Amino acid sequence: MQEYLKKLAETEADIREQCDLAQIDSYDKCWTTGAGKSATAARLLAELFATRGVSAGFIHAGDLLHGGMGRIQLRDILIVFSQDANTKELAEAVSVLLHRDRRCRVMLVTASEHGSIDYHDRCFYPKPPRGHEALPQVLVAGILAETIAPGFADWAHPANRSTDAN
Repeated sequence: MQEYLKKLAETEADIREQCDLAQIDSYDKCWTTGAGKSATAARLLAELFATRGVSAGFIHAGDLLHGGMGRIQLRDILIVFSQDANTKELAEAVSVLLHRDRRCRVMLVTASEHGSIDYHDRCFYPKPPRGHEALPQVLVAGILAETIAPGFADWAHPANRSTDAN
């Protein structure tokens, strides 16, 4: 696992470059989605964005085709977390969003070079060792949050937060 974390750290600059969302303010809302372990990272990213003032929300992958997609508007971005980029529900929902509705921008966060999920942008991270699939996605969520909202890591540290109740 130590070797993998070192490899992930070495690719952090590449991840930041692939996921350059400096234009996040040009979108009305940032939605995140995922299934299984990927949902954990997607939910975390939406929460991290919201704490920094980015209009963000989470929709579970299973809910996208059952009404959840209706919340996504034309000027939104959807960040899809999928370890292998082959989750059937995600592939179907993203296909509808991109090809039928042409509703939003889609970024795929994945460890797979191949998959069935369509996207505009892809953020690729190294495939993790078996049994540790969720960890890199959570770390990538942190990298994305820091890329979009610089200083987040400093602000989030308890020693740096004000205890005043204004």
